[in-house]
Amino acid sequence: MIPRIWEEFLLEQENHLSREVVDRWLRPLKIVNFNSCNLHLEADDALQINWFKEHIESKIDKSLLNNNGRKIQVHIKIGQTQSPSHSEDTKKSPHETNQKILSFISDTVDPDHTFETFATNSNTDMTVKLFKSALLQTFEFLNPIYLYGPTGSGKTHLLQGAKKLLEGLGKNVLYISAETFTQHVVGAIRSSRMEDFRNCYRKIDTLIIDDVHLFSKRFATQEELFHTFNHLHIHEKQIILASSSPPQLLEEIEERLISRFEWGIVLSVERLQTQEELYQVLKLKMQRFKLQLDSEFIDKVILEMKTPKSIEKVVQSLSLAHNQKKSKQDIKKIIDQLIVQETKEVLNAEKILDIVSQSFGIQPDDLLNKSQARESVLPRQISMYLLRSLLKMPYLKIGKYFDKDHSTVMSSIRQVTKGLEKQSQDLMFHMGQIQRKIVSLG
Repeated sequence: MIPRIWEEFLLEQENHLSREVVDRWLRPLKIVNFNSCNLHLEADDALQINWFKEHIESKIDKSLLNNNGRKIQVHIKIGQTQSPSHSEDTKKSPHETNQKILSFISDTVDPDHTFETFATNSNTDMTVKLFKSALLQTFEFLNPIYLYGPTGSGKTHLLQGAKKLLEGLGKNVLYISAETFTQHVVGAIRSSRMEDFRNCYRKIDTLIIDDVHLFSKRFATQEELFHTFNHLHIHEKQIILASSSPPQLLEEIEERLISRFEWGIVLSVERLQTQEELYQVLKLKMQRFKLQLDSEFIDKVILEMKTPKSIEKVVQSLSLAHNQKKSKQDIKKIIDQLIVQETKEVLNAEKILDIVSQSFGIQPDDLLNKSQARESVLPRQISMYLLRSLLKMPYLKIGKYFDKDHSTVMSSIRQVTKGLEKQSQDLMFHMGQIQRKIVSLG
């Protein structure tokens, strides 16, 4: 029977940590002895004991008191393992034997995602060269490799290209999303197979995880990622990560993980967005799918589709239509339907920055750098104003986004608000343009 005082302590920790963390690290502890002054616990392994000492031990003195208000001393050790002779005498059913086997396979990879099919401009070309060079090195200072960039910049394409390249060199590579890693952790916890989980993850040569920003607030998963990362790094195994933002802008991710993400090389991947760059993407995709398009359709796709991902979707759809010998009118209809889907995007911070930068004829990166050039100041202030007014983004988060303190953000928003109240001609012109583009998103 679990002592009431211990159960109350666990419930209290759920409020501080989360139920997921408590279920993962505290509830599995076995109570072997309990009296008014002492609580003896057994853990499965040293990892669980280390976690307990790091996260819980300091809270015991304040929270775990007996009925007389005296502190209860907690003693924790690794539990007794079953003797070999006993385990040999105990026959296992086929089902129990199969339960010992645990393996994970990579997420699905697009066969078209190789380095050769990745379209670049001058900046992304340098990023790709550095990325490939880092992949083929074994130096500790290049581990991990961390890619970041906006949606549609091609991070996933590069990760999948890296998987193919490394597997071609005989490496054992596991490529997964943050969501898949989380599912693996949760599944192992529920089936009491964490040791099997660790063995599987720690025998690979390269771990590739996409969308690491999705680990936000998942602290039990972060805990397991932390230990997996440490093991792989110590044993000189390669770690490759990708996210929508650089490590220092990740939210609700433990600082010790963020610092490790910065240990190696951090590379920015820009999204191709000029018509010339998008034409190169379209040309590559048309070659890949052996698709021929009239110039009027090419111009329409380049004009309306804003990202390489959306262009790839168009080419895939048109390739299918081409195989079915669709008419010119049918092809036009398909393109028009995809354009409607493209414009009905969910409004987010990235889209707001895109719209503002287009209105002022600058690049989104100009809004995020530290330049105080006149052509960047007003659009940056407008961007902050829109993030606050449309997305209800907190001042601190906006400041983090632009690498400014919250007082600068508040001052910028006040200036835009005053300008709108005074109906400043330049400001009203740009805000009108921006508003029309936002409304057109549908």
